[in-house]
Amino acid sequence: MNKIRGKYLLVLIAACGMMVSSIGMVTNVTGLFFTPVAEEFGLGVGAVSMTLTICNLVFAAGGMLVARSVKRFGFKRMLWIGVAGLAGGTAALSLVSSLPLMYALSALRGFCGGLVGMVSVTTILNNWFREKLGLVSSIAMSCSGIGGAVFSAVLSAVIQSFGWRAGYVGAGIIMVLMDLPALLLPITFTPEESGLEPLGGRDRSGAALQNAAAGKISIPLFVMAFTFAVTGAFSTAFPQHFPGLAENFGLAASVGSAMLSVSLVTNTVGKLIFGVLADRVGAKVTVPLYCCLVALSGAAMFLFPLSFVMIPAAGVYGLCYSLSTLSIVMLTKDAFGVEQYAHVYPKVNLGMTISNAVGSSVIGFLFDASGGYLSSLELTLAFLAVAVAMVFLIYFRIRKANA
Repeated sequence: MNKIRGKYLLVLIAACGMMVSSIGMVTNVTGLFFTPVAEEFGLGVGAVSMTLTICNLVFAAGGMLVARSVKRFGFKRMLWIGVAGLAGGTAALSLVSSLPLMYALSALRGFCGGLVGMVSVTTILNNWFREKLGLVSSIAMSCSGIGGAVFSAVLSAVIQSFGWRAGYVGAGIIMVLMDLPALLLPITFTPEESGLEPLGGRDRSGAALQNAAAGKISIPLFVMAFTFAVTGAFSTAFPQHFPGLAENFGLAASVGSAMLSVSLVTNTVGKLIFGVLADRVGAKVTVPLYCCLVALSGAAMFLFPLSFVMIPAAGVYGLCYSLSTLSIVMLTKDAFGVEQYAHVYPKVNLGMTISNAVGSSVIGFLFDASGGYLSSLELTLAFLAVAVAMVFLIYFRIRKANA
């Protein structure tokens, strides 16, 4: 961290705030509003929870337009548009009295959140950092979980004291505050615009230079990266079923709750460890290692369904969250280079979004059909095996390009 100073540090601070506002304040706190909104509107929680599904799907669509928006409007102007729509749409939810309008505002804040969120953050970090990229990416992404946890407690208190409408206003204000560093600090989309070079120098890999010179995306590499995103991200759907898994094994409800909690703690810690490892040994080693650890911990929960095994195994399984975030970022950067990252990553990230959106439902349907979670585990392990295979194939093609 001693090398990250000056404008490089300002970029990291801005990226952390953007992740809190776009991920931490959307995905990680929206669940607080489901029950009170459903009770006031006289609806089921499922109908209200669709607001998050809509938001997440449109979030991916917004991310796909980041490169075009930066080119057309400039980085700062795109951010102002994104923050206005994200925070304004969130605050406007306090005024609605019908579900269709809530769906429409969820789509608005999802699209604008896509302009501010993962694609913008990971692209600007890739532009500014060659050295320490894994570390700074893990710090920024961990902030979404930390910020979500902190502001979840704040908004929960606001909702209990003043109601859910005040909660949405508070969430909008917090989003603006978190994005102020990105909006006001003198940072640019690329270091060249500030008269600087990326920390650690420019990327000279053969794959990156060949792709940039050709001016086109390698279809085989894209298919591999997209397949990894789908298969790797599927594993993140399983922790939400930990309470049901514990009940299925006849364990106390507190065991399932503890399993979910410890996996979410590992969500943050695992990303930080991933970043350090990726900087030292590379994603080609770190990603398969994480896949294997997730697979082994999943198998352990089924082979030894005892509380003193299930809880620590669930903690190790929490490493899966790095597979749907940092792993995809690092693989995309290594495969396509910084020059093509902003164009390729949003499309690869769409695979992750789809997998996350349908994964939990698939596991639920498999449980309904079989009466247990074994078939879901088998599917998850098969997907993790495919994900590891994709990593090896991606770096095999990169080695050929470098040769």
